[in-house]
Amino acid sequence: MLFDPTGVLGQELHVSAHDIHVKVDRPDKYVALIKAENQRMVVKASLIPDSLYDRRGIDHLQPTGLPLPIVVKEVHGSPHILVLTWIRGEKMTMMSPHDARMEAGRALRKIHSVDPSEFFEQHQWRDRLRSSLDHELEWWLMNGGTKEAVDGVHGYLGTVWGDLKHRGHHTVLGDARGEHFLVSEGHLSGIIDMGEVWVGDPIMDFAGIAVRDPLLFFSILEGYAPSPDEFSAILRFMPLYVLLRRLAAAHWCQLFADPKDAEIFLQPINLENPTDWTSRTYVGDMFSKETQAVCRRARGHWVMGAASIA
Repeated sequence: MLFDPTGVLGQELHVSAHDIHVKVDRPDKYVALIKAENQRMVVKASLIPDSLYDRRGIDHLQPTGLPLPIVVKEVHGSPHILVLTWIRGEKMTMMSPHDARMEAGRALRKIHSVDPSEFFEQHQWRDRLRSSLDHELEWWLMNGGTKEAVDGVHGYLGTVWGDLKHRGHHTVLGDARGEHFLVSEGHLSGIIDMGEVWVGDPIMDFAGIAVRDPLLFFSILEGYAPSPDEFSAILRFMPLYVLLRRLAAAHWCQLFADPKDAEIFLQPINLENPTDWTSRTYVGDMFSKETQAVCRRARGHWVMGAASIA
């Protein structure tokens, strides 16, 4: 165990061993739900900067008024410890109430509209993207990917590389996925896990949702209400970001979960013709047709004056 919550928090928060329900227990990271004296809290501890970044992300997004965790206690040191309020709710899926899914789309729009310069340095998005992609492609080559497939990805990347220099200047969640949007009583009740809030491309957030629940992505996109220019950008760059998120998710499964689950994320990539990424991607015709339908439905309620992701 990275640290003992009863020793660090027990006296101040009256926490005993039977109050602690461990969710993550790794040598470098610890997450637990604490139920004590009719209150619930989440405690995070890490040797890597996860919990420190979580605090930074919460602070950065607090002005939006969105339902985020509140910091109860922070202990600087090794490990860094963060105690947060617990937010009631079930993870969002396509089966969640329609109103909640629309609210998630509007919440994502708010997040992408936050000025990223207040807390974060501007980084070169293309450089960060290329570094991440190269890292995941190297892993893929050692885990079932072929040189032909990797060459095909590089060829596809060349078709969009020039336009990527105009992207990567918005606040993004970074680790957007359905389970980080919580639903209670038919509405969005919370957004959790702010550890990867950073400057980036909003379309990457859509990709994070889509690789785990494509239908939820389409629904959240409708609530987001993309403009025609935003819609064109989504169609152009989504395949690249979905590829990266699939590889990253598979890599994570191999490291921290059941390695067999990695195949769930890799299978759609492995089934594609790797040498024809420009004209046909594994996102498929369904993505293009359904996204266009979503955008047509959304045109009646665009968020006028909001930051554009195009």
